[in-house]
Amino acid sequence: MGLFDPSVNFEKEQKMLEKNNPYNGLFCSVKFSFSNILIKRTIFRIAEKGVVIAQGNDDDTDMRIPWNEMENCGWHDEAVLYPIESPCLNINLLNGGTITVDIDIGFTSRGKLIHLLRGIARIIESNMGNEENLDD
Repeated sequence: MGLFDPSVNFEKEQKMLEKNNPYNGLFCSVKFSFSNILIKRTIFRIAEKGVVIAQGNDDDTDMRIPWNEMENCGWHDEAVLYPIESPCLNINLLNGGTITVDIDIGFTSRGKLIHLLRGIARIIESNMGNEENLDD
């Protein structure tokens, strides 16, 4: 089953996005492949011009990843951030880096978390390459 498998339940996906709105920000842990940095307990947010990771830069400023710097996005079940398998969001960048985001929505079923991750991935994929909102 891939990210856009026809058996995906869009209704459940939408309910999870409404309950855990990625535009308002979601608590998470993040790993950056290009620097091997793990930020614990930060905030991941979808913004107008891309994705924002609170205090994601070395100087503790917010890391902003514009839509046109992303190559693709999806979810996986690998033990990347913790010793146990947990569904995580992967954002692959054009520069070869990968950002792995482990969304923390409290105690919930694995299935509900996957619905949320699929919804977030769809939002990101639909905006990737979008340069029209990048000028200030």
